Parts: sequence; C-alpha cells; structure tokens
Amino acid sequence: ANDAPTALIAESGAMWFTEVGSGRIGRLTTAGEVSHFSTGSGKLTGDMTNTSDGSIWAPKSTSVVRLKTDGTLTEFPLPGVVKTGAIFGRKDGIFLGAIKANGQGAILAVSNTGQVQEYKLPRKNLLPIEMALDPDGGFFMTVSSIPPGRSVSTIWRLQLKD
Repeated sequence: ANDAPTALIAESGAMWFTEVGSGRIGRLTTAGEVSHFSTGSGKLTGDMTNTSDGSIWAPKSTSVVRLKTDGTLTEFPLPGVVKTGAIFGRKDGIFLGAIKANGQGAILAVSNTGQVQEYKLPRKNLLPIEMALDPDGGFFMTVSSIPPGRSVSTIWRLQLKD
C-alpha cells in the first residue's frame, strides 16, 4: 500500500495530510511533531478539505470522514456510491464528487450532520475529479470517464438548484 502523504492543508503552526492507501490523517507541526489520527477501516482516497469550523474532511471509496478539532471522528456512509472524486469545503459541510453503482455521476452536498443531497450530472459514467466554486454558486469541474471510454472526459459547469 502506498502511504505517502498527499493533500496538505495548512493551519497556523501545522499542516494536515492524508496518508494515501491507509486509514490515517496526519498532522505535522512547525516544531516537527507528527500526530496520526485513525479514520477507521477502509483506505482514504487521498484528497481532503477543511471547513469553516476547522474540521478536516477526507473521502473513502463509499464514505467520507470528518475529523473535528477536538479529535472526534465521524464517518458518513454515502448510499449507492462506489467511488469518490474531488472534495471541496463549504460553510456547513462539503461538496464531493461521486459515481454510483449504476454509473450516475453526481456532486454530493454532505452536511456537518451527515445529511446527503445529490446533484446528478447530466450524463452517466462521469466522476468529478477536480472542482472549483464560481461566484454564482455553481461549479466548474473536470470529470473523468468511469469506466474509461464510457463517456468523454471534459470540463463542465453545473449550477446547483435546491
């Protein structure tokens, strides 16, 4: 398993990182002290984000974990999801790229309490792998074909509607 760190997030006096291929999130202080936090069973996919409350979020293949500043870890299952992609912090949770067993790609909005809202992509077999919010509340995202060759990898803009 590859346990090289990836997806660094800086905070005052420390950096957080995922250990890809493991179930751990790490924290490295400017003094060189390293702490590891277990994320339970299953491996992290490598990406991570933080939210305005200071929580660190990291996806697994079928779930997402939230590590609060007090060390409390919560894992939220993602019903029907078989692979996760890009993750992006928001005020009260995260946005997460995902693809479901039936090939439906989506952006999932996951709240701090684990409630999931799904925004389906316009075509199947697309997994959001990178994304950025625009000022209008939509997303620009790059998507990959899952499985390869089933759809055309491209850049999309998705406007969210509640």
